[in-house]
Amino acid sequence: FSANAGDGYGNGDYYTLPDTGQTTCYDANGVEISCNGTGQDGAYTDDQPSFRVDTTNGNEEVVDLQTALTWLRNTADLNGDGHIDQDDTTTLSEARNYCENLSYAGYDNWRLPEVFELATLLNYSAKSDDYPLIDNTVFGCERGNYWSNTETAWGDYYFVDFANGDIGYSSSDYKLFIRCVRDR
Repeated sequence: FSANAGDGYGNGDYYTLPDTGQTTCYDANGVEISCNGTGQDGAYTDDQPSFRVDTTNGNEEVVDLQTALTWLRNTADLNGDGHIDQDDTTTLSEARNYCENLSYAGYDNWRLPEVFELATLLNYSAKSDDYPLIDNTVFGCERGNYWSNTETAWGDYYFVDFANGDIGYSSSDYKLFIRCVRDR
């Protein structure tokens, strides 16, 4: 499946969406079965997520080798206390402002991601009661909801929940976590 990265930010390229990381398959009764020939997601292993951590100038960002997007490695520490918690959640307008005014790793073209971009970070094989659904060997991430810049038809905004992999929506005045992105 391909996605158009031409989203109004000057990037008109297409890229292949990374695999979800799902590696198991199930029958109609929920019993795990071999994935061969099922057509289920676990049967497809092409386009596995691939990341490179870049620590240029002591800054940590992650280059997604599938989408060519560059992400902040860690959840935004809005209050600067070195600890990510609910005090680091913010409204949509504050999230946009934070990303758009961020100067980090020598770049100032950071922005709030669209929902389809943020969802490319989901890794369903990482599901656990202890960890978020993201490659936590690459990213620092909270088990919670992260803002996207994608508006619903009725005026709310989508978010991605890295605790369970859901994509939901919320009023823009709710407070959620932030992970900024930039085009390469």
